[in-house]
Amino acid sequence: MEQFEKIDEIVARITNEIEQHITELHSKVRQYGPFNVIANTAFRNQLALLNPEAKPVAGSLSVAAEYLSLICLKFPFTLGVREFTRPHDVAEDLHVINELCLEIIQKYTMIHHHRFHVYRPDGTVSDIQHIAQALSSEELLVRNETFESHHWDLLEDLYERYDDYFKKELGFTIKEAIRICITIADLVNKLMQESITQLKESSQQMLKEILAYKKTRKKPQQFYPQEMLDAYCTWDDRALELHFFESMATYQMVMMGDRLSFTPELIAEEESLEVETVRSFFSRLSLGFGEINADFSEPEIMHPLKDRPLIRHENQYMAPSLSLLDYSLDRLFAGTLIKDGKKQPRYMETRHDYLMEKGMEHIKSVLKGGQYYTHLKYPGGEMDGLVILGTNAFFIEAKGHRIHDRAKKGYIDRLENHIDDLVKDSHYQATRTQQYLAGNPAAVFEDKQGRKVTIDGTTFHNSFFISLTIESISAISCNLKVDNTLGLFTKETFPWIVSLYDLRVICEHMEGPAYFIQYLHRRKEFFKHKKFKVLDELDLLGYYLNRNLRFDDIIQERYDQLSGILLESMMEEYNKYYLYEEGVTKKPVQKLKHYSIQPVKTLVRALEESNLKFGLDAAVQLLEFGSKTKKQILDNIATIKKRFKRDGYNHDFRIAGDDNDSGKSWMLSYWTGPHEEGFVEHFRKHISETYQREPSNSYIAILDTGKNEYRFAEILLFTS
Repeated sequence: MEQFEKIDEIVARITNEIEQHITELHSKVRQYGPFNVIANTAFRNQLALLNPEAKPVAGSLSVAAEYLSLICLKFPFTLGVREFTRPHDVAEDLHVINELCLEIIQKYTMIHHHRFHVYRPDGTVSDIQHIAQALSSEELLVRNETFESHHWDLLEDLYERYDDYFKKELGFTIKEAIRICITIADLVNKLMQESITQLKESSQQMLKEILAYKKTRKKPQQFYPQEMLDAYCTWDDRALELHFFESMATYQMVMMGDRLSFTPELIAEEESLEVETVRSFFSRLSLGFGEINADFSEPEIMHPLKDRPLIRHENQYMAPSLSLLDYSLDRLFAGTLIKDGKKQPRYMETRHDYLMEKGMEHIKSVLKGGQYYTHLKYPGGEMDGLVILGTNAFFIEAKGHRIHDRAKKGYIDRLENHIDDLVKDSHYQATRTQQYLAGNPAAVFEDKQGRKVTIDGTTFHNSFFISLTIESISAISCNLKVDNTLGLFTKETFPWIVSLYDLRVICEHMEGPAYFIQYLHRRKEFFKHKKFKVLDELDLLGYYLNRNLRFDDIIQERYDQLSGILLESMMEEYNKYYLYEEGVTKKPVQKLKHYSIQPVKTLVRALEESNLKFGLDAAVQLLEFGSKTKKQILDNIATIKKRFKRDGYNHDFRIAGDDNDSGKSWMLSYWTGPHEEGFVEHFRKHISETYQREPSNSYIAILDTGKNEYRFAEILLFTS
């Protein structure tokens, strides 16, 4: 009880500090031209985002630019006077304004977290409160749910079919909107870089002229009063360099509002678009001064700039947060269709079908072979997607729902509805289909065209359940453990809840079907541990590629002593790669790859391409082994293949062990020998007898008849 009272005292103190910061911020802001104030904070933000080495503060800077813009938009537009009456204070004042915004956001985030009762009186965690806290905090602070080009691809694919409708209703199509957004971003980034270049060149030129005057008394090109020139002659070179740099930096700050603003005519000319098209876009997506409620003071999770990310004064416009441009487009186009009673039903169906189609496309790119089915119906149920590959079946449910703003704000009632729609119902449909299909040699379905589809449900023994969404829901998917308090799932049916954006990135980073299947397996094992915390699905991917998503060292050494283990974000690795891929940065960046050495990957690929029933299972099992075990296997294979090449006889080895994470035992036999029917039959019989004598949870036996390359004649799998 005493602990909660102390927390309440801290919250009260922070709340009072926020009020003081807001009062000071209002005082500072009103003394400067709002375009200058906003432009300088936006400048800081964008430079941080474009810097591959930027620290996580970049996300806060983006929110700071938005928050500051909303503060400025409460008041009528003014030119500002302090830029010209107290120029020596400009840099310090703008820095203070930026720091005040960051302080307010940081402290508001703490207050916001406190509003959720994540921990019950008995110390256990309330999953629904935790998810609400995570979802609303993500909406408050995170701006880029995916990489820009991926978002443009989705918007174009989803809305291009409605071009004529949007042109009539909005005045522009999705392609035109995307072109305008990209042009604005490119123009702003170019102007920012020009500002930096001009700052360096002009300050260096001024320094050069004054140094020449000190040395030769050659008059500078610019006019200086004689007393100023005489004073400069008494300064040392470093003081002069700093003086001119600071002077020109102040000049750039004073001119930043003018520099980073633009007109519809300029954007139309840059992109060769009709001016009226750009004007329509600007009209739909801009806010004017005085249009924000005068009572606005604290940051808000859902605010007007998320729908109208441009700021306008007369015919001048500014984009304080470039990342909101693409964010707002989906809201605009989807909202327009949903409000139209005639378009809404068909659009929601289209959204669902697109999600399923693209999801299958990404999965096919990794799995390659297998049987693929979509839009299946059967007595008492339906299934959006089904993939069977070897002994593996993937049951896929697509949910194209939009996350409601109320849920993004953290309201439990709306969040519970989303969990029911996106997770619970989706999972129920998938598991019900699995129960209908599993073990049935001739399960009958009906496809979208009403045709009969018969599927053999006896070929698979591994089931994976995938709930696919359009919008990112890492706040849900990364916070639901296997034994969650919501009573969802079992250990056997724990699903993969993944957005289309994340699925694309994951599939682009997988080197083959075995890696994809192992990732799903390791992911399920990871979420059996309650203490591990991760913020994003792509962090899970990163830790899989780096270390098989295994943390045996932490579990054995200090898991019991820790109350929680937050895994460090790996998003910067992806940011660097995709910024390079999109042409934003020039220095080549390699894509993250699985840590296994190349000889292991060669063996995995050979097993994947063996076309044998259990080849994929063997490849997955090989990836599951630790580095020492993999090396032992490779060394033993090299030894027995060398002997087989020399004498042509059968040679083999067998190893066994226990998986510390799953608690299951395993065994592997690897044989070399001639590809003769009698020998193959001997292999089958011997392996079966060995398994009967020495059972384990998983026993894989491989017969390799190749003397140099891998040439698999038989692969057996026994499980219990």
